[in-house]
Amino acid sequence: MNFRHFKISVCCFLLFILQACTTDQNQKSLNNLDWLIGTWQGQSRSGNVFYEEWIKSSPKEFINHNYHFENDLKIKGGSSKIILQGEEIYYINDTDSSKQLRWKAIDIQPASVTFGNDSIKPYNRISFSLSSQNTWDAKLTGVKDTITYSLKRIR
Repeated sequence: MNFRHFKISVCCFLLFILQACTTDQNQKSLNNLDWLIGTWQGQSRSGNVFYEEWIKSSPKEFINHNYHFENDLKIKGGSSKIILQGEEIYYINDTDSSKQLRWKAIDIQPASVTFGNDSIKPYNRISFSLSSQNTWDAKLTGVKDTITYSLKRIR
């Protein structure tokens, strides 16, 4: 093999590797959000304790159920989900089935995700950030107000 053939072979190999790496990065999945799976405890601004239970119902959907306790009675709160739809990831609040609220993922990192929808008020940005193995923060950002809830893993 002469030097020219060697250079062509190396270039083809590098192009193949580059194309393979690019393909993997462009394919969206919910795998970076697996850290959400589990049961989490948080505290509202008024001091009430609440729980979020995230399950991965399929490779394309996470489901969340919120609840709290009054005495020993479990009271269902809201529900939401994160879905992969085509090449886009959405956070959907479906507590009110007649009016689902939908935010599109605008930044996805291994330990965080930010969703946005400028037409939703009062909170048009929602961020979930893993702060440690057993703690994550939910940050709701709006024009007038920002709320941050810290949740700790209980299961």
